[in-house]
Amino acid sequence: MRIITTDEAKQWCSAHGFAIDRPECDDPRIGNGLHYSTIGKQPIAAAFIRSAINCRPFDGGLVWVLDWPFYEKDEMAVVTRVRASVGDSRWLVHAPAHVFDPDERPDCIGLFNLCSQFRWDALLYVPASKFLAFASHHEIQHISSLMQADPNQLAIDIQDYKLNVVG
Repeated sequence: MRIITTDEAKQWCSAHGFAIDRPECDDPRIGNGLHYSTIGKQPIAAAFIRSAINCRPFDGGLVWVLDWPFYEKDEMAVVTRVRASVGDSRWLVHAPAHVFDPDERPDCIGLFNLCSQFRWDALLYVPASKFLAFASHHEIQHISSLMQADPNQLAIDIQDYKLNVVG
């Protein structure tokens, strides 16, 4: 895992086919996908994300933490320790994005799911499968794909996990 700044995250996304300034759920590439509630279903939502990433090509990924409105000291301590494990001591606000290599798929999934559990806003992007997931502090996850055929499969997958599609 490499930890990068916002500007570096923009460059990384652009170099990997997803030019974006700041990920937001109202970005049509994210917001026009499927949305489901994680209220009372966090373990199921985590299992869905795990499965969605594990059954698609993975050549590395990005988890970009965008906001932590319900900041808790213990939650930030965990994320700070994870970041320190790769020798990075910068504050999350100064370097909010995390780039994962192909052999770090579990780490990528784990960090995104942790952000979702903490009700932090975060983007997960996997270039090989063009998979996008956006965790919102409103306990809604947005998923989409930049690939044409994949959204239909994502809808089937969500139904299999009995997650409540909203909006």
